[in-house]
Amino acid sequence: MFKRFNETLDLPFYMEIIVSMAWSIWTTRNDWILNGIDPIVQGCRARFKHEFAMVVKICFFFFSFDVS
Repeated sequence: MFKRFNETLDLPFYMEIIVSMAWSIWTTRNDWILNGIDPIVQGCRARFKHEFAMVVKICFFFFSFDVS
């Protein structure tokens, strides 16, 4: 499954995308269980976008490649 995802994206940081999404789901779940905040898709998506933006900044620092 991960190999196909990697081939589809063709990015050197595909695993970071998977981990960021898993982390977003996990923290949304924890907010529900520990803080009583209802889990909504929009909240999880916003959290993922924030986490992924940080991943992109880090990847551009470590990997130099053309985005076209």
